[in-house]
Amino acid sequence: MFDSRINQIKNDYSQDNFIKVIDYFPDLILITTLGKGYCVEINKTFLKVTGYSRENVIGYPITLLDMGFTIEGYSQIQKSLKTQEHIHNLEIEFCLKTGEKRTGLLSVKLLEWQKKTYLLNIIRDITDRKQIEEELRYIAMHDPLTGLPNRAYFMQQLDYVLECQQYYSQYFSSILFLDLDGFKAINDNFGHDTGDKFLIEISQRLKSLLKWGDFIARLGGDEFVILLEDVKDFRCAARTANQVIAALKQPFVLNGQQISCSVSIGISTISADTKSPEEVLRKADIAMYQAKAFGKSRYHIS
Repeated sequence: MFDSRINQIKNDYSQDNFIKVIDYFPDLILITTLGKGYCVEINKTFLKVTGYSRENVIGYPITLLDMGFTIEGYSQIQKSLKTQEHIHNLEIEFCLKTGEKRTGLLSVKLLEWQKKTYLLNIIRDITDRKQIEEELRYIAMHDPLTGLPNRAYFMQQLDYVLECQQYYSQYFSSILFLDLDGFKAINDNFGHDTGDKFLIEISQRLKSLLKWGDFIARLGGDEFVILLEDVKDFRCAARTANQVIAALKQPFVLNGQQISCSVSIGISTISADTKSPEEVLRKADIAMYQAKAFGKSRYHIS
C-alpha cells in the first residue's frame, strides 16, 4: 500500500515553469502534500546540500527523511497555517544523507499548484552562521589567555545563582576572590611572556581543585574568582580556600626555572538577602584586601 502511494504521487505531477524557478533558489525546497506530508517535488539545492537522490525523497513522507520534522510537529504546523499565512524562520536541526547534522530556518506556506493545495517548505541552511555566532559568543565570554570564563560570563552566572537563591533559601553560595601575591615581581624578573605562561599554569591548577558545579573565572590581570554553589556554611568555602592556598604554594617549573607565588582570598556569601551580583563581588574584593593587610597567603571572610 505504501509503495502504491509513492507511485501515485510520482505520476500525479509534471515538470513546469514553477519547478524550473525553484531550482535557482539557494535554499532547500520541498513541496509536500497536506496531511502526512508526502514529498512531491524538491529543488536542486536540496539534492546538492543533503546528498539525497530524487528516488530517496519523492513519494516519501517528509517525517521519514530526518529533516527535523516529527509527525506531531508537522501536524501542528498545518494547524497553525489555518490561522496564519505562513510559518517563518522556525529553527530546526536536520541531517544530511551522511548523518551530518545541520541547522536550518524553516518557512512553510500553503501553495496552490496544479489545481491542488500543497505545502511549500523552505529551509535556509544557517549552520555556518550559527558556528560563527557561537565562536563570537565564546570569545565575548572567555578570557583569551587562559580560556577561563571572563568577568562578563561570571557576572551572568552570579546573577543566575542570585535569582535561584530567592527560591531555595535553605542553601547559600559563596565566592572566593583570588589575587596573586607578588605577581608583578614575576613579570619584572622573568618577563611578560613567562608571566602569561604562569597565569595559564595557575588557571589549570585552580581548575583541577574544583568539584562538579563550581565555577571559575579570570576577572583580569592576576585576579580570579571561584563560585561555590549550594555550600552548607562558611566552613565549606574556607576549606576550598585553604586548598587553593596550599596548591598555589607549590612551585611551578617554567623554562627550567621554579616560580612560585602565594594568593590572598576574600570570601563573600550569597543568600536570599543579597541584593545584587555587584554587592557580592565588592564584599569579596574588600575581604581579599583585608587578607593581604593581615599578611597575605590567607583568606578573610566578609
